[in-house]
Amino acid sequence: MVFGGLSPDIKAILDRSIGFVSPFFRDIAGEMHHVRRFDNTPDFRYIFYGASISRPEQETAQKVAAANSRNLGSGRFQVLFFPTARQGAEALP
Repeated sequence: MVFGGLSPDIKAILDRSIGFVSPFFRDIAGEMHHVRRFDNTPDFRYIFYGASISRPEQETAQKVAAANSRNLGSGRFQVLFFPTARQGAEALP
């Protein structure tokens, strides 16, 4: 997390994945989100690391993950927190 959002590198990856959805928008629970382009959508896994991630930071990470997942047409996401980057990497399949 950088200033309550995803890091610039991760944000760039998500911005490049916008092709999975159409350029049109729809209202979902009072928020504007892209219309799905395909029936199948990816699942997302967000891995955060840091020895002192506070509860408010974890809650912000959950909200950001949920919003990004909804915007890309997927309601399936997982948010994980680890003390170190190595532990986070080891959690990958």
